[in-house]
This record gives sequence, C-alpha cells and structure tokens, in this order.
Amino acid sequence: MDSQWQPIGDRRDGMLAVTVAATLSFLSIVSLFSFCIFYIRSHQKLSPIERLNNENNRAIKFLTSDYFITFANLIAGDLLQSIGFMIDAAWVARNQLPRIPNHTCTAQALLIQIGDTASAFGSLLVGVHITQILVFSHRFSKRTLYLCIAFEWIVVGILAGMGPAVVQKPGIPFFGLAGGWCWITSSYQSMRLWLHYIFIFVVALINLIQYTIIFIKLARPNPAIGERLGSAPGSASKVMLIYPLVYIITILPLSCFRIAALAGHPWSVQVQLGAGVIFTLSGFANCVVYAFTRKLVRGLLPFQLVEFSCEEG
Repeated sequence: MDSQWQPIGDRRDGMLAVTVAATLSFLSIVSLFSFCIFYIRSHQKLSPIERLNNENNRAIKFLTSDYFITFANLIAGDLLQSIGFMIDAAWVARNQLPRIPNHTCTAQALLIQIGDTASAFGSLLVGVHITQILVFSHRFSKRTLYLCIAFEWIVVGILAGMGPAVVQKPGIPFFGLAGGWCWITSSYQSMRLWLHYIFIFVVALINLIQYTIIFIKLARPNPAIGERLGSAPGSASKVMLIYPLVYIITILPLSCFRIAALAGHPWSVQVQLGAGVIFTLSGFANCVVYAFTRKLVRGLLPFQLVEFSCEEG
C-alpha cells in the first residue's frame, strides 16, 4: 500500500452520497444561470414595442433588480462549495484518501473553505437586505450592494489564505484530510473555529434574530406594512426570506457535528458525511425555491405555480 494514501473503508457510501448531492447542486446552479442568461439575451433581441408587451417583463425586472444581485451572490458561494465537494468523486474512484495532501486535496480544501464562508456571508446579505426593506422601509442601492459584495469576497479570500500563508507551521500542512474530504486538518483545530466555524455560527444566529424581528414587526397590525407586503417589491421580499431559512436548515446538522467536535465529543465520520450531504444540497434547494416561486420558469412546467411578483418599486 502506498504510504501516501489510505483506504476509504466504510466512508465510501457516505462520500459517494456527498458527491451526488454536490453534483446535483452544481448542475442546478449552472442550469439556472444558463437559463437566466438565455432569458435576458432573448429579451434584449426584442424590439422596444415587443419588450413593452412582453408578458414576462416582471421576470426580467427581477433579473435586473437588487433582489437578484443578492441571490446571485449567494448562489456563487453555493457553486464553489459544490465544486469542492464534487472532488470527493476522485477519492471514491481511487478508493483511497490522501494521507499527504496533494494539489487536488489542497484545491478541494480551498474550494470548500471559500464556498462555505461565501455562502454564509451571502445568506447574511440577503437577510440584512430584506430586513431593511420589511422592517425599516429602506432598501440598499445597487452601488451599496456591490460594495458589500466586494467587501464580502475580500474577507472570504483573507480567511481562505490566512491559514496556509500565516498560520501553517513547517512540516504540518494546514489543508489536508479532514474526515470524508480535504479541509483544515485536525492539527489546526482552533483555526477551524476562528477561520470558519465562528462565522457560520454567527451568521446563523444573526439570521435567526432577523427572522424574529421580522416576525414581531409583521405580527403587529400595521396598514402601512400590509400595503407594502401586498406590493410587488413586498411579495418579492417575502420570497427572498426563504433563502436565509434554507441556509439555517441545511447548515444545522453539520453545525451540531462541529459543536460536538469542539466540545471534545466527536461523532463518527458517517455522521459527518450525512450532515455533509444535507449541507451540499443547499445550492439545489436554493435553485428549487427560485424555480417554484418565479414566473421565469412557470411556462416550462406542466403544472401551475404560485406566482410572486418581483417588480422594482
């Protein structure tokens, strides 16, 4: 047996499930974005009169709105995350895991680290943006959103590069085998907390707080709020609330696994892989929510969907 590799053993089925889930998310995201690009380009080819009479104008407005900016940012993180977990296919095909991290292992670790934190911050931005609209009757300008997104990805890059560039000790790789995939090795357990876990937990907590504030605000009789929710932007805002909720639901099992490990009571790798399957389905779940709440794809399906307006207001 090559000393640089170790058998997958009883992790094979779990890793295969993670690969399938990640591939499903990847294909869903790529298909959705491809369709959106095709949709916009088709609309641009119409004459001014045809654009004015286009029955799908509201869908086009959503694709050029601040809502779609935050949604696309969220999905970009999901995309990188799914690519990272798809690399498990390489270990399943070989039926071995790398004891010593190679380039493929390092790439997987980086993609997972970047994708996880980008998805977290993307979910946070969606939640903050919708809270501003529904609770404070204020919406960020597109310029502000672009600045927030630029800052977000700078922070994501710093968190991903800080480990190998600053923290890594001689002879002890920062990225390497971490259960059923490559990520931050157990030699840097504290860095798993400060470069990753803490941000995931804080984002989930802030999202829960925002949901509580929104629920309390909407539970109080207020004609102005009722009118706003009945408007097109209000309807779109209600739909956008689903995405942070999807993040909380999909991250919960893996968060429990990580909390147990930090508390000194690690669970089995099979539990990690099961939680990983749910987490890697976040991209697929977000695309499903989009498909079933947007007029954009309603005409392609053989059944009637609930329509949510998404005009700019």
